[in-house]
Amino acid sequence: MWKLIFFIPIISLFLLKKEQKEVYVLLDNCQNWGQSDIWVNKDHFTYQKKSNDWPLIGFTHAWLNEEDSLSTREITYSEILESPHLFTSELSLSQWYELSIDSSPRIFILRPEDYCSRNRFAFGQKFTLYEVKLHVSREE
Repeated sequence: MWKLIFFIPIISLFLLKKEQKEVYVLLDNCQNWGQSDIWVNKDHFTYQKKSNDWPLIGFTHAWLNEEDSLSTREITYSEILESPHLFTSELSLSQWYELSIDSSPRIFILRPEDYCSRNRFAFGQKFTLYEVKLHVSREE
């Protein structure tokens, strides 16, 4: 019996570790993000933050093959705040690098034009969160 009690927590940890995690990133310092229009497909986009004392930080919602397409989520602002989330204005350089090399969480962003709109305060207003790939690099 005691062996069963010992193995149940180990099994549950293993199963939880295998679950796909998600983190919502809110681009809250809106004026610091620019959208790139380099994509032919109107559903694809890139947001970049660049300054003299920071590396190039970019979020890309794009894919080459439909089977590799990135997903979206429809969610209210209060649901975002109840889920694991990060504000871009609060991330340090080391946190950006850590997030970019950790492949376990799927990253979804709330676009700056949505975060900075009055709709954020409307009761029940749903926002589209976009799954993205994060890129952090230093320009030489």
